[in-house]
Amino acid sequence: MADIEDLFAKDDYVALYNAAFGKKIKAVDLKGTDPIVRQIARNEGVDRYDHNAPAEVLLRERAKRVASLSDETLNAFEALFKRINETLA
Repeated sequence: MADIEDLFAKDDYVALYNAAFGKKIKAVDLKGTDPIVRQIARNEGVDRYDHNAPAEVLLRERAKRVASLSDETLNAFEALFKRINETLA
């Protein structure tokens, strides 16, 4: 099962996570091919964390954060919206 977080390039999501929680983890420190939320939780030694906090950072700092998203992230969201639009046609 995929989550919305999986659309973000690892570096982009880690930046949101760090901003939300005042952390300084690095994407290269995350291990595994499972969803990023699991990789972060494992790295932090917790079962779960508040997934809403990184989303709140994105919403609160929308202009700054969207402008800094990588092409990888933007392309993933674009592909999702294209697939959604195809189902509406």
